Amino acid sequence: MFIDKSIENYLEILSSDAPTPGGGSALAVVCSVAIGLVEMACNVTITKYAKKGLSTPELQSVLPQLQDLRKIANKLVDDDSKVFNQILEAMRLPKTNEEEIEARKQALQQSYKMGATVPLELMKTAYLALPLADVSIEHSDQFVVSDAHIGKSLLLSVIKNATHNVDVNTCCIKDEGFVQQCEQQKQLYLSAK
Repeated sequence: MFIDKSIENYLEILSSDAPTPGGGSALAVVCSVAIGLVEMACNVTITKYAKKGLSTPELQSVLPQLQDLRKIANKLVDDDSKVFNQILEAMRLPKTNEEEIEARKQALQQSYKMGATVPLELMKTAYLALPLADVSIEHSDQFVVSDAHIGKSLLLSVIKNATHNVDVNTCCIKDEGFVQQCEQQKQLYLSAK
């Protein structure tokens, strides 16, 4: 959908009057970029130190986890847009009789739940990447450690800003237990430093 587009093409669509991609998708791109920066700091250091005969077990141990998290972030680039389109489709459902009204309400509730789940998954992805970024910051070469710092800063920004997409959906959800679970998860991720 969007993850396979060039950066230039993605930004053209993002800036257009199309409803998707939107902020949630853009945050997933930022999350993927952030993780990529941390990975790059690790990889450059590993390569540079290997040429000097030095080992980098700490950096090597976090790389597979970073790669897995970046793949999740990449998937969320499109998942966010798919969920928003689901909400739009549910809003367009007919409501000419009681059965249609009820079916539309149920479809909207399910869509809002998915709409809250996707940004929470993004927050979780960034949250799980933060300690890996700390490892990179501690062990990366001085000439690339700034990239790891930038990656960590972007991850924190993703967590903070994804709350807007959680909240815009949870305010429409009638299931109080589900909303409470979302709020607890959100607060956990926001506790990250």
